[in-house]
Amino acid sequence: MLRRTRAPLFAFALAAFAAPALAAPAALTPEQVAELYLRVALAHDAEAGKRLNDYLKPAFDGKDAFDLAALAAAPKTLDESYATFADSVLSSLPKADPAQAKPAIIAAMKSQANAVANAQCKGVSNQQRPNDVRPGQTIATVTYRCQVPALKGGLEQLMADKGDPSSMSTQALLEGFATYRKALEQPAARRTVEGRIDLYGGDGQPWMTGSFAEAIDVVTDGMLNPPAAAPASAD
Repeated sequence: MLRRTRAPLFAFALAAFAAPALAAPAALTPEQVAELYLRVALAHDAEAGKRLNDYLKPAFDGKDAFDLAALAAAPKTLDESYATFADSVLSSLPKADPAQAKPAIIAAMKSQANAVANAQCKGVSNQQRPNDVRPGQTIATVTYRCQVPALKGGLEQLMADKGDPSSMSTQALLEGFATYRKALEQPAARRTVEGRIDLYGGDGQPWMTGSFAEAIDVVTDGMLNPPAAAPASAD
């Protein structure tokens, strides 16, 4: 029900994968580059965007790969999307008072986005292999791990025991959203989420990727959904 949009990042993803390197970049490990991309994806971190711009300049003829103004405007764009989404949710809650319910929905969405933005992520390893599509280029698959609140399901699961949405009262709705926000903002426990990101470059070229926004789904899904239990071993 609540999923953070990746739309403000699409232009960045396209730009950051567009051009071949023209000069040697400043030295950063694949893990360090992945961490910067993660900060941009998860938190719209302007400082991380600036560092990536500086690092990637040799690959973009001295120009910026990221539009920092658009990056700074991303939170406002998200706020607008939250309001639109809240209206769509309210259409299935005829018994709820929109004047009270809409701010609660938006606040819950912001709490989830803040939890994703505050994920503590670290690149822990990388595996490199030749890029068969572009000879001379290397692919580094970076494994990263993020610490996030450990929820036992998304809002849908939390609200499931409150009955049919078409008959849900304003009070039940507000209580459900308040419980959800508390689980995000004051988590009883945290868990480690693991993901991977492919970077392209090496051999004197900067590491870059066009798929860093996928980390939003990795972190969000890992935060909301308990990990699947390992299959029991046979005795």
